[in-house]
Amino acid sequence: MRRAPAFPGWVPVLRHPDTRNRPPDPARPQSQQIRRPVPRAMIRAMANVRIDEIDGLDVAAVTHAKLSTIPASATVAEARAYFAASTSRRLAFVVDDDGRYVGSLTPNDLPVERSAEDPVMPLARVGPTVGSGEPATIGRDLALASDSLRVPVIDGADRLLGVVAVNRTREWFCGTG
Repeated sequence: MRRAPAFPGWVPVLRHPDTRNRPPDPARPQSQQIRRPVPRAMIRAMANVRIDEIDGLDVAAVTHAKLSTIPASATVAEARAYFAASTSRRLAFVVDDDGRYVGSLTPNDLPVERSAEDPVMPLARVGPTVGSGEPATIGRDLALASDSLRVPVIDGADRLLGVVAVNRTREWFCGTG
């Protein structure tokens, strides 16, 4: 694989060769993906948006678009495995076959007495959501008001676009950019 040129203050980031902004495709071998250098300052700017520095921004500017979901047909066992896979997963977004948001789950919504084969849909709760064009302060306030520090971002057809996520210190948005 060709190495990215060494530029002081630049970091090589995997990029899909066909489009400039698409993330790496895990299905493609790494040898078929290319690296393009990205300024360190740009990476810091994408990852570090303080929750108190969002005047004039909309929700799209603080949305973490890379998220995983669980299908509405999932079982309690699958939801438990979803949370066990990563400590950063504090909210599971349940979507239907068309990608529409139908509810959310937290680990506390999966009581021990529930059978592993039970469906998750009766446990999923439809909580507050926010549109990507709304002011970022609304997304922040909704995320801060939730136990998970997250609020789903949906479009006009209720399709899940991403999440406004606040870190545990309640100072920064997670995964923005």
